Amino acid sequence: MLEKGRKPLKFDNVICRDCGMIFMNPRAEESDYQRIYARYENSRYGCENREEASRLMDTKFSKLILTEPIYDFLKEYLSGGKRVLDIGCGFGHLSNAFKNKYGCEVAAVEPSDILSELVREKYGVEVFNGGLDDFLKSNNRKFNLLILSHVFEHFADPVEKLNQMKELLLPGGVIYMEVPNARFFKRPVNYFFDFCHPFSYSPKTFRELIKKCGYKIIKADKNRRYHLGAVIASANSDYADIDGDAYLQLGGYADIKWYVQKKKIIDAIRGLIYKIC
Repeated sequence: MLEKGRKPLKFDNVICRDCGMIFMNPRAEESDYQRIYARYENSRYGCENREEASRLMDTKFSKLILTEPIYDFLKEYLSGGKRVLDIGCGFGHLSNAFKNKYGCEVAAVEPSDILSELVREKYGVEVFNGGLDDFLKSNNRKFNLLILSHVFEHFADPVEKLNQMKELLLPGGVIYMEVPNARFFKRPVNYFFDFCHPFSYSPKTFRELIKKCGYKIIKADKNRRYHLGAVIASANSDYADIDGDAYLQLGGYADIKWYVQKKKIIDAIRGLIYKIC
């Protein structure tokens, strides 16, 4: 869905028989996504205007749900003077916590005009209004920590993006990534596989992609099974590699196929019960 309350768009997701990766096929062109995001960004949180966005920014619920689990998970990598880049900062709660709670030097990237402006005004955070590609063209700085909280699944070129992010890291720098878990999701199947998510990751494919791009998992969040959250670092860094203990090896072709088929049956039964009642 591109707007809340609308019917799902029809498109095809396929599963690779070799590795279990789920991806759209055929996929929209990059120019199509640019047009979609130009229309979609300012209303992606249900914010149709500045006043509504400002009200949602100030709610205690959004601050707690969107920030506390993440900055508590990352506190060992945060200290005064550390440089943090929050990619896709949204309401800016994480950026604000890193800046004021830990004394980090924070910059952010956010495509939404409304949210970029509000985060600058309310939190005093430096925000680049645009996409990551635009930021990379104009940036000459490096950072200790990159944040991609529910951003990475929007990339149509994940391998290229992971390679580009190496250029943003200072020596010893790390990346926090969080994506929806295609092996455990609560939403109906037709609503989980989002048109704006060209790839959907399981624990297995998430791990394998990270390794393929020259990174290793150094910390994994096992408490939120509907999301895959991990801190990754260069494979050549001094951090201990916990790959073997990061996640269970779930998410191969047969496993994902069975899980989705089971969810479709559950969705159909729930839909029938809803009609009867």
